[in-house]
Amino acid sequence: TVTSSGTASITGNHTSGHAYTPESDVSCGILTFNTATISGNDSTDDEVGICAIGGTGSAVTGNTVTHHRQQGIMVDGATSVLVDNNTIDGQGGGTTATGGTTPDNDTRYYGIFAVDSTGTLSNNIIKGIKHGLLNGTQSGVGIRLSARAGAASSNMTISGNNISDVQKNAMVITNFYGGTSVNANITGNTVAGNGPINYIAQNGIQVSGGATASVANNNVSGYDYTGGPVAAIGILVFGAGTTSVTGNNVHDLMEGMYVQ
Repeated sequence: TVTSSGTASITGNHTSGHAYTPESDVSCGILTFNTATISGNDSTDDEVGICAIGGTGSAVTGNTVTHHRQQGIMVDGATSVLVDNNTIDGQGGGTTATGGTTPDNDTRYYGIFAVDSTGTLSNNIIKGIKHGLLNGTQSGVGIRLSARAGAASSNMTISGNNISDVQKNAMVITNFYGGTSVNANITGNTVAGNGPINYIAQNGIQVSGGATASVANNNVSGYDYTGGPVAAIGILVFGAGTTSVTGNNVHDLMEGMYVQ
């Protein structure tokens, strides 16, 4: 845990087994409250692998998070943060799935969970974000971007990530809680579903809840649901603000794009 007002460098460490069983709070393998460089670390079986809270210009790069229990990497209240070239493999380790009423009591299973932050999420490998095998629980998302109610906002570039084998959605960009704004520039990502499957209707990239986004030049495939009557969708724009969807390669799935 680093709480100093300076800049910390945390490199080459291994953490494991940090978990808090009540859902009111989380345990982190690595926890920073200010600007930090977090690189080359390995987290196994932690509730949250890395928590980067606050600070300006923090970098979370080249880390490996394996079999976490709730969030692989949490970014909260950070400005100009870079989360790049990390590998997050949940290995089906999700244990809780309550949506909650704010980002603070959302205990669903995530690869990267970003709230009230600006910066870049890039070139990460995210997989295995699910509750074991063949589970229909509406949980398991590769990347979630949101903001708390009130004056909070988020603005992220999400680029070059490879997301596969997640339970529900590859990405969810949402201003569901009523922040000032949530915006994402989603470009050059590869996201792949597990379909055709009959136990859950997966989606690829979702923009919803009043969030805005540019979704461009992504490769989206493999979202197919055989259970009916709902559909699996490659790109879902649902109750969103101004959003553009251009130049994507959307293929081998049930429905390419759905806008409501």
